[in-house]
Amino acid sequence: MKRFVLWAGSLMLLMALSAATALPAPSPLEALSAAELLDITAGACGTCDGGDPLPPSWYPTVDYVDWEVISVKESKPVTQNVRRYDYVPNDSPATMNVSVVWNNNCRRVLVSGGANIGASIGFHATTVIHCAEIVTRTVAVPPFTTVEIYLADLVTYTTYTSREVLVYTDGYREYTGRTESARVEDRITYMGTR
Repeated sequence: MKRFVLWAGSLMLLMALSAATALPAPSPLEALSAAELLDITAGACGTCDGGDPLPPSWYPTVDYVDWEVISVKESKPVTQNVRRYDYVPNDSPATMNVSVVWNNNCRRVLVSGGANIGASIGFHATTVIHCAEIVTRTVAVPPFTTVEIYLADLVTYTTYTSREVLVYTDGYREYTGRTESARVEDRITYMGTR
């Protein structure tokens, strides 16, 4: 019984408070002036005076589908395929400079992922991008020492995640909720000494 009395008292208090703070009644609707109606609708009215609906060309349509990269995750570089290039002894009392020339075999490979996301990260109608070039470096060999020059491949994997975007003829962009991921292998041959 006590609970009921407390509940009823609380209810009465809430009703009294809400009645005291009630908002005034809204004002009646007013018709817009012709100038204001023109500003709001830009002169387009498909139902005014029994007129025809708006022509289909008035509505924006999808112009193209785009893919936006929303995240990029890169792995730590891994050294692979270490091989000796040259073994250079210097028996003289002066520092000897040796010129080293090699092909860096640079390439990007789309390991996984579809054509849609591939195009958004630079793979157009291909899964391999060759960026190889001939590299020349000078190695200083200190007096009375021997230096081993080696080549190795540096490999990095990058995962890209993109989302699909519909771009309309009026510039509006709509996100569809669809995402895709792609994995890219970057490989380059570098030179080192030991």
